[in-house]
Amino acid sequence: MKMLEKLQKRLQEGKKDNKGFSLVELIIVIAIMAILIGIVGMNVIPQIENARKATDAQVLSAMVSEAMEAWTQVNNAAAPAEIVIAVDTDGNLSLTSVKSGNPLAADTKLQKAFTDLAKLDTRVLKSNTGKGLGSVTITCDGTDGVYMGTAGAVTGFDGYEFKSR
Repeated sequence: MKMLEKLQKRLQEGKKDNKGFSLVELIIVIAIMAILIGIVGMNVIPQIENARKATDAQVLSAMVSEAMEAWTQVNNAAAPAEIVIAVDTDGNLSLTSVKSGNPLAADTKLQKAFTDLAKLDTRVLKSNTGKGLGSVTITCDGTDGVYMGTAGAVTGFDGYEFKSR
């Protein structure tokens, strides 16, 4: 009997000694957290893509430098050459063709020199811009030096210059 009286007394007093959170309070906190995560995510995701694009630009720039070195080793920088690199949708790089204008330096020598330097099988383009390139062409000539794309500009990589002299 005493137990029922104590229970009635507690119910009449209300929730004075309730030490937990109500379901409504928890839902409100979760909603606020979801909004904050959405706001932060909207600002962070583009920065991640920009960082990937900058990394890809470094990879492409390094390939121009390596093409310059290979071209100089094989051709003594005398005759023009063209190196075409394919980029698949996963960003993997592979050598498509090498054409040298020097009859004394066979295309295979330039291809081997560039392959040894560039190590394309270990490089991957990670940005969506890099993966969407399809292919890149590195042109080596005695007048303009070595450049990628059109006079050192590659579509989608505005603000970056891919040239070596």
